Amino acid sequence: MSAEIEQVLVVRKVKAASIYKLLLCGLLIAFVPLGLVFGISGLFGADTVKWNNQPIHGVAALFVGPALSVFIALLFTGFLGTLTSFGLWLFSRFRTISIRVVLAQPSAPRDAPQAVRP
Repeated sequence: MSAEIEQVLVVRKVKAASIYKLLLCGLLIAFVPLGLVFGISGLFGADTVKWNNQPIHGVAALFVGPALSVFIALLFTGFLGTLTSFGLWLFSRFRTISIRVVLAQPSAPRDAPQAVRP
């Protein structure tokens, strides 16, 4: 087990691509399992998946549930990412942004000899 290395980064601005990437990863990880649960319940007859205000049941619900959750995650990412980018851009006009991060494990230098396991 290695110790985590925590560091505070002081940045002038955050790129919009980083904001969109973080939001998309977080929302997909949250929404797709939820869509899968709704799809499974729709598979057994519950009215949890709807398209055009019509409930979808059976095997179709198993596919439509996660697909709708991906679509909703993309919509939320576009909307919230734009608002967040604008808000952080506005904030960066007045102050710097401090971000607390845990650094990844540093890799060995390329020209350093590698240990060979028997």
